[in-house]
Parts: sequence; C-alpha cells; structure tokens
Amino acid sequence: MKHMTFLVLMAITITACIEAPSNGRKEDKDPDNNREPEVNPQVPTTVALESQMFRDPGKSQLSYDDIIQLTIKDELPIGYYPTPKPDQVYEGDIKPTTKQYKTCGTGDQLNSIEARINSCRNAHQENSEESAAYWSAEKSGIAGEADWELAYYDSSTGSELWKNKRTDLVWSHTIGVFDWNEASGYESKENKSICESLNAITGEHLKWRLPNRNEFLMADISGARAVLADTDKTYWTASTIEGDMKVSILQSKGTLGQVDKDVKLNVRCIGVIAK
Repeated sequence: MKHMTFLVLMAITITACIEAPSNGRKEDKDPDNNREPEVNPQVPTTVALESQMFRDPGKSQLSYDDIIQLTIKDELPIGYYPTPKPDQVYEGDIKPTTKQYKTCGTGDQLNSIEARINSCRNAHQENSEESAAYWSAEKSGIAGEADWELAYYDSSTGSELWKNKRTDLVWSHTIGVFDWNEASGYESKENKSICESLNAITGEHLKWRLPNRNEFLMADISGARAVLADTDKTYWTASTIEGDMKVSILQSKGTLGQVDKDVKLNVRCIGVIAK
C-alpha cells in the first residue's frame, strides 16, 4: 500500500512539473502557437526604406512598402517611373547645392556637430530646408536620396563638412593626395589614418576614418554627388580587392576601380559622431 501511495504521489508531481507554465506565464492554449510575438511597442520592428524608383523632383519620396502596395493596386501616381524615362528624368535633373556658402561652424566654442550645424543655419539666415546650408532630397533629388546639412565651412580654405541625415555620418572635403596606407592608416605610423588630421577642425566630437566602398556607395545613393565638392575626382576607399589591389571610386559617376596601394589618390573622410 505504501508503495502504491508513493507511486501515485510521484505521478502527480511529474504531471504538475510538466504542466506548470514556465517563467510564470499562462498556459499556451493555442495548439498551433500562432500568438503574436511580444515586442516593445516603442522599438520599430521594421525600417521604411525610401524607394529608389525614379520620380520627378519635388514628388514625395515613397517607401518600398508604398511602392509595392500602389503597384499591386495599379495606382502608382503620375511622376513616378517604374520604367526609365531618360527624356523626362535623369541624373542631370538632380539639383546641386548652391555652393555659395558663408563661413560657419568654425568657432572653438562649438563642441558638438549639432552646434556646428546650428551655426551654419544661422549664418545663412535660414532655419528651413530652403537654406543654402541644407540639401532637401525630396525637393532636389530624383529617387530615394537623403537630406544633408552643412556643418562647417571655411571660406579661406574651402574646407567643408556635410552630415548625411540618413546615416549620421559626416563627410569631409578632399584633404589631399596620399597612398592607400597613409589614407587608411594600415601599416602607417602609429596605424593612424591621415583622416585623423581633421581633429584639428572638429576636436574629439568626431572620430575620423577612411570610408569603405559600401559607405561611398551609400553616400552616392543618398545624393552625395549633388552635395559634396570635387566629386569629379577619384578617391581611395578602405576596401581591398586582393593583396596590394585596393578599391577606388570616381565619385561623380559612382564607378569603382582597382588600383595598386602605392598609387597616390585623393582622400575624402567620414566622421562618426562621438558626442
């Protein structure tokens, strides 16, 4: 009898352990486990990417989700072109920045990139997207470009810094001509890129380095050729093809090349905002 009681108690204990909800959660009565995933409502689970479909300048930028839904419904508005129409919209339609800037963002007291951007807005007497210190993708682009903000301009040297609002990366002017090791910092003195010389302008609130191929291409998608100066030059990227062959880019065309690391090419840098 004692053995029988013991076995019954054991069976009850095992059943309770199996059926007990884990971590205090209620029993899942959905046999197919089709419950919605638990997510923080303040954290988006998807990012709406701007479509790169051609559009007329001034037309609203649509996301890829928008384009899919409108295409399914056959309701794509006039001014958006799933089929290229080079006689109506082409690269030449992208409106460049005015290039008529005033010195701004240069004060030593400006200890953040936002402070420099505000300085440039104020210097151009505008605080809107109509300012020479602001490039509006929707108004001036033809696809899914990004907005850009001027963060620094020195009229005595022509030095300028622009922030890509999509990536928050800050792009510099052409800082000079160097071989790949000097440009990237690889096997150079103290393994420092020549890009770090820009600390003399921005101090420690930006961390400077050589952009890689994908970062240059992302900038190109974002409209860099309409914003940055001297895009008709060929620049080093931080990317390697194989051995001593490194990747270069002609920024005005977005075309890539392969060049020996000892060749001297132009260098443009990106700054990661540190504070």
